[in-house]
Amino acid sequence: MKRKPIFSIIIPVRTETDYLRETLKKLKQQSFSSFEILVITDKISGPVSPAIKRNLGAKKSKGLYLAFLDDDSYPDKNWLKNASRLFSPDIAALCGPCLTPPETP
Repeated sequence: MKRKPIFSIIIPVRTETDYLRETLKKLKQQSFSSFEILVITDKISGPVSPAIKRNLGAKKSKGLYLAFLDDDSYPDKNWLKNASRLFSPDIAALCGPCLTPPETP
């Protein structure tokens, strides 16, 4: 039986882009492996706002914690490993810096 993931990573996008492919590549390199990825595209949700797509992803998620990324977020390989150390009954939410990739115009 497959274990329930700790994190559900939700990425709202209109369509697949090079940015999304790079983000997914970085997620595959995570040193922490208990997570699922939900990419919510217009094909799944229709042309709605990112907030509505995030809510849809949250409803479909199986993880204990929700992690929201944009398609141009390139997380460090220890992103989830470090985050997992911080959660406890007293801490249920984290926010990090919003850094734009250097190659973004």
